[in-house]
Amino acid sequence: MKLIFALLSLIIPLTIGEFALKDCIAPVDKGGCKASIPVWKYDVFTRTCVEVYYGGCNATNNNFRSFEKCISVAGRICRPF
Repeated sequence: MKLIFALLSLIIPLTIGEFALKDCIAPVDKGGCKASIPVWKYDVFTRTCVEVYYGGCNATNNNFRSFEKCISVAGRICRPF
């Protein structure tokens, strides 16, 4: 499944603003910071947005402040796959 996402991200440059198909599988990187900020990320396995904790550094594009924003941005790009 990861291979499919990797290939599609190279073949189909599908983006909405900053969020691209390759971002669907990007983790929320806790990084070296020690904060514990609740954020939402799109999970390709459950095909929805899930709440996770972000450390405050090295944010990926798969890092949203609300469930609604996550679904409206990532859901449109990631859900069909």
